[in-house]
Amino acid sequence: MGMTVIADAGVTLVVSRHLLLFMDDQAGGIPAFEDSQLVGVGSGALSLLCAASDMGATVILERHDAAPSVRPGSEWNLASEGDLELPAGNVLVANLEGDLERLPKLGLSSGRWQFRVHVAGRDEAVDLEDQLIEEIGATFDSGIGYDDSAFVTGPEKWLVQLWP
Repeated sequence: MGMTVIADAGVTLVVSRHLLLFMDDQAGGIPAFEDSQLVGVGSGALSLLCAASDMGATVILERHDAAPSVRPGSEWNLASEGDLELPAGNVLVANLEGDLERLPKLGLSSGRWQFRVHVAGRDEAVDLEDQLIEEIGATFDSGIGYDDSAFVTGPEKWLVQLWP
């Protein structure tokens, strides 16, 4: 029948400069964005333009056996779709600070894959970022100081679906 999720995995990583990268470990650089796109597509990589920065965002990878259906009426909003060349089939999520989280192989191989990217929680992430900025300002004003090692997982989530 098709449209079955073969495997899935997810990671949460701190967003730096409003950007996360979903990429093959042999990717050819950081993809650029065009106009008002949320996803940049390049050689072995997708750039995900996040609404908020300096907080965790979750990236979920689903490997399908055929094109999955779009999820209308769900929390997910379609951000982009197309095809992506994976040089090695070993994918990871990285930020611009050099942090990365490898995803399990999930049956991916080198070659051309179709992708669909959905995103959820963007408005909520901006609201949380504004709230945190206010709290940090109040903490500095009080003379207490701020612990910037505190890791906040934000509500922004990205769903990357791949199929042959």
